[in-house]
Amino acid sequence: MCYMARFGRFVAVYGGLWTFERETERNPEGVTAVGTSLTTAIAESLGMPAEQAIALLGETCFDVYLNDVAYWRCVPANVWRYTIGGYQVIKKWLSYRERALLGRDLKPEEARYVTEMVRRIAALVLMQPELDANYERVKADVWEWGVQSDS
Repeated sequence: MCYMARFGRFVAVYGGLWTFERETERNPEGVTAVGTSLTTAIAESLGMPAEQAIALLGETCFDVYLNDVAYWRCVPANVWRYTIGGYQVIKKWLSYRERALLGRDLKPEEARYVTEMVRRIAALVLMQPELDANYERVKADVWEWGVQSDS
């Protein structure tokens, strides 16, 4: 437990899941040193500067511990907090896969799926400004279904 506490502020325990929040580490250019590959790869694929990606993903990240040795390092704050229907997606997915419920540990493919889910949600968070702008464009040009012509 002492090793985990070094990474940052203890946030919460969800069943058997521990989370710690910490500031995202930065290199002299201002780009995140922790989670750089995820942030940079997704930002580049969207044609977005890394600083804009950091602003969207959040200045902090979470280490999400499955147990005392296995964890997902530096899950961006806005990815960890991402909700659908009022539920934190990653937290909810993991809560249904606790050892007490399944009677077993996560399978390697299930652990890999969490990593894939983090990447997909990060991409959604980074695309959100464009998705919002697209929604506004569509909303401004809707078809009036209730209007009938006199002819």
